[in-house]
Amino acid sequence: MASQKLSINNERMLERNIFICYDIHDIKGYPGNAGKWLNAFVDFLSVFLSRISKSRFKINLSGVKDIDLQEVVNGSSVFIFLLKPGAFPSVEFMEELKLIQTRCWEDENNVLLLKMALSPDAEATQIPFLSGMPVFHFFEQVNRRLSLQMDEGLFTSKVILEQLADMAYRIESFFEATRQQRFLKGAKTVVYLAGTTKDQFNNREMLKREIEEFGYQVLPDNPLPQIAEEFQKAVKSYLERSSMSIHIIGSDYGEIPKGEVHSEVDLQNKIAADWAKGQNSTVIHFSRLIWIAPDLKVTNDLQKQYIENLKHDIEGLLNTEIVQIPLEDFKTLAIKRLKVSNRIVKDQKIGAKVYLMFEAGDTEKAGDIVKLLNSKGVEIVSSEFTDGFNMIRDHRKNLIESEVVLIFNSNRDPMWLKSKIIDCRKAPGYGKNKPFLAKAIIMAQLTDGLDMDLLGGFTLLKLQNNISDTLQPLLDKLITNNE
Repeated sequence: MASQKLSINNERMLERNIFICYDIHDIKGYPGNAGKWLNAFVDFLSVFLSRISKSRFKINLSGVKDIDLQEVVNGSSVFIFLLKPGAFPSVEFMEELKLIQTRCWEDENNVLLLKMALSPDAEATQIPFLSGMPVFHFFEQVNRRLSLQMDEGLFTSKVILEQLADMAYRIESFFEATRQQRFLKGAKTVVYLAGTTKDQFNNREMLKREIEEFGYQVLPDNPLPQIAEEFQKAVKSYLERSSMSIHIIGSDYGEIPKGEVHSEVDLQNKIAADWAKGQNSTVIHFSRLIWIAPDLKVTNDLQKQYIENLKHDIEGLLNTEIVQIPLEDFKTLAIKRLKVSNRIVKDQKIGAKVYLMFEAGDTEKAGDIVKLLNSKGVEIVSSEFTDGFNMIRDHRKNLIESEVVLIFNSNRDPMWLKSKIIDCRKAPGYGKNKPFLAKAIIMAQLTDGLDMDLLGGFTLLKLQNNISDTLQPLLDKLITNNE
């Protein structure tokens, strides 16, 4: 088949090249008119790209001859592979594949590889180079029989059009990330913006653009692998470069990588939670934000249970905030958190009045907390161990007048901790007319029997050997509130 090219005119942006690679002999083996199918695919993909992008694209198809093939491959950044099961690959297909492999080896960070499965069996006969790429399924189940007819009519299917839209968004995101590389080299902070489910894709893209407009770099900058082990390795690699991760929870549980039992959304959350617990640096502190839309309509019981478990996983919430606010408010919050993520806050003064609550047996350790907070310019009021009436009076007065509450619990008495959390929630009833700037609990270990629903709005801090490491998430939040 002769090379076919289609470009969308736009004088403001540079050309972006896409190469669609397939085995010509395999495609000819399909029933129907494969040539028309390919033209329809190119046309529909081009329309989707033109709707979501201000750039122009050039799309080349397999069949370029001789020296032109080398030129086209070297000039392309996105490669889409059409996969069909069965026959052995032709010489021509392997020649194209070899050139694309070389192109990837020479510039792997600026190449996007995607594949289209044209039937359920298409991935079973792949050569190793094609495994692990993001896959788009261009077939559908109709009355328990597969529709494999390659004709233009396939693009009237809602299922196929959704796959096509996802592919177009993936391509546009890649080109946008490439375009901004020079700008992002000077970014102040790197943030890991976890992938989400289809219903939240647009919200993720809006948040991504907002973050990048403030000069921060957003990872991942390439699609995540679809094989479990490679997926986890890639996420960890991105987190190592980031100072914050943001997770958007959707209406369903999401796709599950090969070899895994957890969805991609769940996996990214778990990996980031483990990473956050292991970060003790007082210079660069890693934190997490989890956003759940207030009007989220959960589509199945599995996702409903996942969200409940997420909210009640006390260990997984260390150094983490779960917020359920409108998207615009969440974007503002995320930017505030990012503004302090790249700062060395060691010597920065913080103006705030903090009410520190602790039991009599924890007085010595509480003294270390007071000393550190005083060095930051924080005004401290703390628990008084006087007679019952005066203690209750002073306790309520401190709740009313303080801007921040900090509860230190060495797990001596879980019921004491529960009572203090409830008192914080009752503060408006005692006469407090402004919400707390921050609420935090320092825990030596997890407390059995604590009602996790009470912890909404509290930041959980794991007690560490260095009290400065323990308090860093709270200090970051207070600096943010001073912006």
